[in-house]
Amino acid sequence: MSTIKTKTPEKLDAAITRANDMVLGASMAIMDTDSSQAQQDQGRYFQRLFSGISDVLQEAHSNYWLPGQAPDDWESFESSQNVLRLARAVLGEDAD
Repeated sequence: MSTIKTKTPEKLDAAITRANDMVLGASMAIMDTDSSQAQQDQGRYFQRLFSGISDVLQEAHSNYWLPGQAPDDWESFESSQNVLRLARAVLGEDAD
């Protein structure tokens, strides 16, 4: 899988969109009348999981500061690096 090099805000946007798409996909499995109970249970699990991931990414995006605009560099914090790792995982990118 190719790695797309993007700036942090764009990476977070793309990961939010992807996580939201995954929530919708899980919702479809839940609503599909041909899905087994196990498939619907799995859909509910993934719906909650990807909804939580989307929330984390949206919160990070809302609190993102461009380099040089904040007293501290947002990307230098371990918590920020963890969010970026989460975003890369959602996007299917290799770790930097």
